[in-house]
Amino acid sequence: MTRGIDWTSLSGKVTTTAARGEVARLRAIYDDLHAANQQANLPVDPIDWKAYESKISSPGVTDAFMKAYETLELPSFVNTQATEADKVLNKLVGEAKSAMDASAARATVLEAQLAQMNASRTTKNTTIDDVRAQYPNIKAEVEQEIKDEEWGKSLVN
Repeated sequence: MTRGIDWTSLSGKVTTTAARGEVARLRAIYDDLHAANQQANLPVDPIDWKAYESKISSPGVTDAFMKAYETLELPSFVNTQATEADKVLNKLVGEAKSAMDASAARATVLEAQLAQMNASRTTKNTTIDDVRAQYPNIKAEVEQEIKDEEWGKSLVN
């Protein structure tokens, strides 16, 4: 499974110059690793046994190495962890998307609360009638306290 990185989008999500520098540094590291990986996947040049025979003066050494090399059976790599890694990655991506959705919903709620707070904010020009209109429950409570002559009930010590 091949996954590309949208570096432009990633750089657009950071706000500071230092963060953009770190994204650029991460991209350079990624590009270096990708290039090294591509280089490692290239086929290996065959061994030039004739060149070794001409350079090694001891008779039979090159032939012994060539026979040993030809009988060598190297195990083939079978990637058994990629499927599990993809499952874990997909789970993490799903959790991240859920967290993003929850954050967006919470931001909407907080923006609504902020709008409500701004709408009900009092200033030096706010009158008692304005406060009573904004908070009818307080109006009823204050009127009940006056009726019951509980003058200090709402005072904070």
